[in-house]
Amino acid sequence: MTGSLSARRVITEGSVIVASILLAFAIDAGWDARAERTQEQALLHGLAEDFGAAAKQLEGTRRLHQSKIDAAEQLLGWADREGTIQVYDDSVDIAIRQIMSRGSFDPPMGTLATLLGSGRLDVLQNTDLVKELTQWSSIVEDMREEEDIARQYVFDTFIPYVSTRLNLKDTEVAPEAAGLVQWPGDRDPSGSPALLSDTQFQSHVFMAWAIERVVFNDMEPVEESVRRILGLLADEIDTEP
Repeated sequence: MTGSLSARRVITEGSVIVASILLAFAIDAGWDARAERTQEQALLHGLAEDFGAAAKQLEGTRRLHQSKIDAAEQLLGWADREGTIQVYDDSVDIAIRQIMSRGSFDPPMGTLATLLGSGRLDVLQNTDLVKELTQWSSIVEDMREEEDIARQYVFDTFIPYVSTRLNLKDTEVAPEAAGLVQWPGDRDPSGSPALLSDTQFQSHVFMAWAIERVVFNDMEPVEESVRRILGLLADEIDTEP
């Protein structure tokens, strides 16, 4: 009888010990899961800030490139109707200055850079989001390369040519937006409307327009990517306090 009681006692105590160990593992796993979820949420919020800022900057970048396209089309339209309409110096100056304006898409991506650099994309549970984030850099790089080509053409070809026809004091400084600063250089008068009949000038304007159109086309995949990423982030972020 004593032996039987001892055996049951050993089994009972053993079962309690095993249950305690399993409970401890379960508690640890629960805390680990909570910690991982907390870490994931922090990263998701950081990414949402990054891509929210990217969306706003992209709007400004789109407006800038659209204004450059519009300015080139305006100049080419005036050139096509040259002699049939009166174009004032200031109008031509503003259009040329807008083509000279510069800007590039370079949003703050601190959270994404940290996440990619750490190699901890596995913290994010949404595989579609991970896929979008890994493709983001290459999509943006395509657009930046075209922006670099456009900027290089303007500053290596367009501005030097214009500077031989107009009195530009500093051809390396171009305003970010037309009308916000004075035309770089003293002009009285500038004689800029005379450029409209210059076929080489027309060619340079057309090239600037064509390159900007490529930039504009490469912007569309970036905009689509931003929309998809923001949508996926919204689905994953906890809204409850």
